[in-house]
Amino acid sequence: MDTTPLPSTTGAYIKTLKLIHLALLAGQVFFLAVAWFLRSTGAFPAPFEEWTIFLLAVLLITASAISAGLFIFKQRMDAIAGSKALADKLTDYRAAAIVKYALAEGPSFFAVVAYLLTGNMIILGIAVAIIAYFATMWPTVGKMSSEMNLTPDEKMKLENQETQL
Repeated sequence: MDTTPLPSTTGAYIKTLKLIHLALLAGQVFFLAVAWFLRSTGAFPAPFEEWTIFLLAVLLITASAISAGLFIFKQRMDAIAGSKALADKLTDYRAAAIVKYALAEGPSFFAVVAYLLTGNMIILGIAVAIIAYFATMWPTVGKMSSEMNLTPDEKMKLENQETQL
């Protein structure tokens, strides 16, 4: 369990979680842009002729990692549905979300490296799709309360940006 202290209010907690997500998303987009620039300017050596093995590896790693991330996240959400305090639920949610983010971010980086090595536009398209999927994980109050199965009282506390944790 993550023992890092939570921000003092629910508003600060949500802002922190959004900042984590944004930083991870920006890293992926930046790496993709650099790879595309290197490939398009010819600054990277000639691509591998055999790109199908990279395509298969990208697809296998993407399917495996994202599925594992969703499975682990679901397991952790089921575990916090008990009678814990809201602060404990938020701590567990943050840890579970970071695991889910990491398991979606990894295939994105792998796909970009595969594109960099092969220059194959299909692999580039897969990398863009993974990044787009990652962007859909943007944390919102509604999504968080739904995923944690919060009670109406807990949901109201989460929506109130000034609630002390």
